[in-house]
Amino acid sequence: IPVYSRGTQAAGRPYYAMRLITGERAGTLQQAVKQWPTAPPDDLAERDLAWRGLLRRVIDVCHTMAYVHSQGVLHRDLKPANVLLSNEGRTRVCDFGLARRLGTPAPGDPRTQQFAGMGTLGFAAPEQYVDFKHAGTKADQWSLAAILHKLLTNECPDIGHSSRAVACCDSVMRERGIPDHIRSAVCRALAYDPQARF
Repeated sequence: IPVYSRGTQAAGRPYYAMRLITGERAGTLQQAVKQWPTAPPDDLAERDLAWRGLLRRVIDVCHTMAYVHSQGVLHRDLKPANVLLSNEGRTRVCDFGLARRLGTPAPGDPRTQQFAGMGTLGFAAPEQYVDFKHAGTKADQWSLAAILHKLLTNECPDIGHSSRAVACCDSVMRERGIPDHIRSAVCRALAYDPQARF
């Protein structure tokens, strides 16, 4: 989302102005995922179209994050609530409040320093809770897989600290009838060890 202006108010409080996303169908990916499973099942074609639309939104987020990473920036708080959906069909990643440049934490701002426990439970990679200073682009990749897992199962993945957690995610997706090739890709991206991911 473009930032049009930023500065400091007279009282010393910082501000920024950015594009307003409005409209009847505007909202977040979190809202859309919540609404999708409760849609009437009587029109399967309509449900399938809606699901494919949500999947396209996740693909848009993947493309956005590939660009963000190519610019040397980590988001560190990817989750469905930080993905805005516009009426025009645009998908926008927002809330870069915890973002930082690769290898260089923002000086003086404790929210962007390298310490354990940052991110949103269920969508933050395991390394963000263990050794945050080594969290890199693969942590954002884990978050993307967590978003996809949520879309596929309507559940956040188990972020446990072992391969057992990945097996649990796999079994949940298997129960939901998710095809093998999709389950395999999601499980690989959810691996506890960042080096085992893509």
